[in-house]
Parts: sequence; structure tokens; C-alpha cells
Amino acid sequence: MYTGYSSAGPQASAADYRAAVEAAIAAPDAGYGTAHLPAFENVNNHDVFGSSSSLAYHFTVDFDVTTAGRWDFRAGVDFGWGGTMLLDETELAYRTDDLWWEGAWGGDVLSGGLVLAPGRHTLHLYGLEPCCDGYFTTQFSVGNGTYTTFSDNDGLPPAVPEPAMAVLLATGAGVLALYGRHRRGRNRRHC
Repeated sequence: MYTGYSSAGPQASAADYRAAVEAAIAAPDAGYGTAHLPAFENVNNHDVFGSSSSLAYHFTVDFDVTTAGRWDFRAGVDFGWGGTMLLDETELAYRTDDLWWEGAWGGDVLSGGLVLAPGRHTLHLYGLEPCCDGYFTTQFSVGNGTYTTFSDNDGLPPAVPEPAMAVLLATGAGVLALYGRHRRGRNRRHC
């Protein structure tokens, strides 16, 4: 979850929502910030960071698909100035009306789906809220299955780093090990 201060209103496209939100979260003020959510159920900025108005939201969920198939997503949101849902770079939903979920999976949600290939995918939610900061919940369904809330215990395989990131992490660990060995050697000479 990434949040920032924004007085922006409804946007002309999904790309405009993304740009407005990313500009707002680039340097969050007090009352806004960044947090890992162990469960994407009934969360909001007010409970996490304190502010309940002039909000720009960007939620991301990284997940791995092991078998190709149809995935559907739904997000109960409180985006008073509308918002968008993207899967990777594909727009699944875009709305400019007042989306106030209130805990019911009726019409005021962002939803969509795609057939996904195996591999890493990222669900993005971008939206703007002028006041009142309601609760958010985001769920997925595979095939014709029931909806499950995204969480650290949702039954999906843990997201693993991309190969390039794994190489970068291994390289960093190797550099730290060499630095530590060099420092220990220097310390022995000075004793």
C-alpha cells in the first residue's frame, strides 16, 4: 500500500490516474506512507498512517501463476474520485464515479479478469479519495472457483524474485561477504 496527499479529482484515463497517484506518493506528507499488508482485507490509510482525506492510493499485489487459466479480480474500494485496476500493464477497469464499496460486492467495485500465463504478475489499483477513507478489500478467483482475499496465507505460491533480482541479491551478498572478510583482515593487522 502506497499513499500520498492529493487534491486531484476524477481523471480522464487509467494512465492519468496512475500518473496523478504516482506523483502524490513520490514524496508523502505526514499521515501518508508505504506499508506491506499481510492481508488485503478491510484496510485503509487512516488506520495505518492517520490521514482520512485528500488521498492518493496505489495498491500492488505480486503473485505467481503456476498453471495457465482464467483469473478474475474484484476490489472493494473507497475512491470518491474514481480509479483504475491494472493487471501488469493491461487495464481491467476504469471508473470516474464515486466508488464507495461499504462492504458489499455490488456495483461500486473495480473488477475484471484475464487468462494468465504461468509466471509473475502484478495487480495494481490506483485511485483518489477526497474524504472519509473507507475500507478496501481485494480478492481473486481462479477458473470458476470462489473468491479469496489476497493475503500472506491465501494459498498462492509465495512470489519469488525475478531471475535478474535473484542475481542482483546474490551479487550484493557476495560483495558484503568480501567486504566483511577484508575488514576482518584489516582488523587483525591492527591488533
